[in-house]
Amino acid sequence: MARKEYEDPVEQVMFILGFKHDPRYSHALDAMKANSNPGIINAVDQVEIYGQIHANFCGLARINAFYEQHDPNSPLISRNNFCEVIVEELNEKNYGGKWFPAAEKPPEHWINMETYSPVFRRRTTATGLPQGSAEAFCLPAPYFNPLSKVLENIPRNDVQTAATKPPESGVTDDARHGVSQVPIVARETILEPEKHMDGESARLRGVGSWLLLFCIVTTIIAPLAHIADAANSNDTVVILIDVAFTMLAFCTGLSVWRVRHNAFRWVRAYLITAICLGVVAYVISLGQASDMTYDSTSPTVAEHITTRINRSQTIGSVIAAVIWWQYFKKSKRVNATFGKNL
Repeated sequence: MARKEYEDPVEQVMFILGFKHDPRYSHALDAMKANSNPGIINAVDQVEIYGQIHANFCGLARINAFYEQHDPNSPLISRNNFCEVIVEELNEKNYGGKWFPAAEKPPEHWINMETYSPVFRRRTTATGLPQGSAEAFCLPAPYFNPLSKVLENIPRNDVQTAATKPPESGVTDDARHGVSQVPIVARETILEPEKHMDGESARLRGVGSWLLLFCIVTTIIAPLAHIADAANSNDTVVILIDVAFTMLAFCTGLSVWRVRHNAFRWVRAYLITAICLGVVAYVISLGQASDMTYDSTSPTVAEHITTRINRSQTIGSVIAAVIWWQYFKKSKRVNATFGKNL
């Protein structure tokens, strides 16, 4: 069954902006054969654009974390100020939104932001359109998802349409021509919300302490241990499991270390897999132990001891996975870094 969109929101934004091939096709070559846009072929350009779009999502995550910790009625939080910064920072140049004719329905996968603030509407500057017609600012749908919660919580009492807003005395020429008049304090709050977090949240934000230990274990220690097990095993099934779990552990640790937006998906998959494998290994070890004798002259005594050791290690790995699960659910550092807990 052909997929309709990319699971990774960064890749989905790349597709919407035309930098990646349609998700219905497995590769860019398949898209080219179907006369569809293959996106950017140059791998270096792909990595650069992916990184910039990912940085946009990281910024949105920090904004969400800030607004979750502060009263939406705070004077620092103004809907219009917030929306002005979105237009300025998440624009087309920064791989964000675009302006489309307000009278037309936006293209597929785009969200019309006009209903959330008059800031997202302007007189057209594009050629070929009737003079005086309006344009609406639209965002790729994946960008809108993290913004929607903030927009729902910020009061609309400061929102007035351009037609009904009364003239103000002393308005500057910049304001009359639509140049941003975002107050400095509000602008810093939106662009760098960590500066306005409480002291503890700002101190805990970032990969450190136990969170750093988890990253080291999953990206270095666990992969090396499973590669060693695979190298010393003659069982094909065991080797395949060790290799697969090595890749899962490494990807999980890397996503957490880089504070990726999908890190919790990797953490859930890793910990659930670790618990399931541990339970299965423990059950198998019980079956092996029941088949062994305890005759001191029997060579199976060494095997019995080895089985007991392996069983203890299995129980320890399950307990460790459960402890890490509780850590990600309750850790203040995890909440400050990712904006939420597992």
